[in-house]
Amino acid sequence: MNKILYKYRSDNENTEKIFKNKKVWLPSAQTLNDVFECEMQPIRESFYKKVLEFNQQSKIVPIIIGIQRATRSGQKHFMGCPIKEANRFLDKLILAGNLDNAEKMVRDFVFKTTGTKLTDIRNLLDNLQSKIKRTGIFSLTEDCDNELMWAHYGDSSKGLALGFESADGSKLLNSKRCIKVEYSNEMPDFSDMNFMVEMDMNFGGINKTKLSFDDPTFRRIISNKTLNWDYEKEWRYVEEESGEYDFPGPLVEIVFGCRCQPEVRQKYINYVREIGWNNVKFFEIKLAANVKKMEKIPLNESL
Repeated sequence: MNKILYKYRSDNENTEKIFKNKKVWLPSAQTLNDVFECEMQPIRESFYKKVLEFNQQSKIVPIIIGIQRATRSGQKHFMGCPIKEANRFLDKLILAGNLDNAEKMVRDFVFKTTGTKLTDIRNLLDNLQSKIKRTGIFSLTEDCDNELMWAHYGDSSKGLALGFESADGSKLLNSKRCIKVEYSNEMPDFSDMNFMVEMDMNFGGINKTKLSFDDPTFRRIISNKTLNWDYEKEWRYVEEESGEYDFPGPLVEIVFGCRCQPEVRQKYINYVREIGWNNVKFFEIKLAANVKKMEKIPLNESL
């Protein structure tokens, strides 16, 4: 059975926009209410050096091998450059003296021959914390009957909770885009070589290097909260930047808080009917008898 994850909301214009625009807003990590949100330990010098050297070699070695293979196979050009000129460049590259010089020479060569600007991994490493802080995060929870969640995020139970399903093909079923929050008081850090990057190739233009959502440490940083927050049972749908995005999964439930007024309930029922979302089911929160507990029950729509 597919999982349903819930988003608690107050009744306001931004919630109405979800129905009018059929999209959700992902705020940046730096605007969320946890002061430790996406904080990480400073990158150690030894790790920085290893990542830099690995990335530099990944640029330099393919050029060396490519020119040598093109020469042996009798090709007249390499990456649009006459093979004799490419070999003269190779002779200079071998005498570069260090990786920094060699990388700069390769980037200049590639730009001159193809118009492509290779990215410098140092731009990512030097600004890693700020880049992570700009990640768009849509917080969800496993529970729709948590009294603290209703108090903090559901306008003291006067609001509603939207239930999104992790259906086939949805972002909620994509492990790169939907991450379960882990609760720990330890500060995450990049402690080994599991630093995975992705490159958007744009031949003749500027290439973009970005941290992969598959990187284990990135996932720890983006999904780590202190133990004080463990009651939230949070999952996160994430995108590279904040902004408005399509639903991460089909909207299948709307749960009204126990203090949600009849006219507010009717407003959102009308939105759903006007849009034609026939698969959406309505529920309400009731207080259990003789015990301090919330219960989700089907809503009687004959208001």
